Amino acid sequence: MILASFVFLTTLLFVIWQPKNLQIGTTAIIGAAVSLALGTVTFGDVLAVTQIVWDATLAFIGIIILSMVLDEIGFFEWCAIKMAKLSRGNGTLMFVYALLLGAFVSAIFANDGAALILTPILLAKMRILQLNAKTILAFLLSGGFISDSASLPFVFSNLTNIVTANYFEIGFFEYLSNM
Repeated sequence: MILASFVFLTTLLFVIWQPKNLQIGTTAIIGAAVSLALGTVTFGDVLAVTQIVWDATLAFIGIIILSMVLDEIGFFEWCAIKMAKLSRGNGTLMFVYALLLGAFVSAIFANDGAALILTPILLAKMRILQLNAKTILAFLLSGGFISDSASLPFVFSNLTNIVTANYFEIGFFEYLSNM
């Protein structure tokens, strides 16, 4: 238990610190390999966890790829310009549009996807409108809050929903009716 805690905390430290630009994924893989080598985790444990989270992991990878493609084709910049034009300089209206877009993106692309997709849209809008720091913070926090809250109704809207529904064998409509 102490050895496992030490490996975990050391890995977490390197994930946060990122010495010499060591990437998070590289650090996590090294931590996992050390855990396997020291016997704090068995290969059976790895297979058991993989069996539980494989679909959520693949969904997250797909969301990341989609987000990168949308960013590359300029979709986020286009959304930011559209929202700025529709609001006609009204900050409250722009805030409402950002929340509505966040709710839609979160319900369809999962809350993690919404964070990946919505944050660049909001930041692009901030660049265009040259808003002050307090306003930027309000928009970014609202994007995060709406991403989490709007991800509750559907199984596919949150990676935790996917894992939980699969683990407890809860169907789509049963999950939807309870949420």
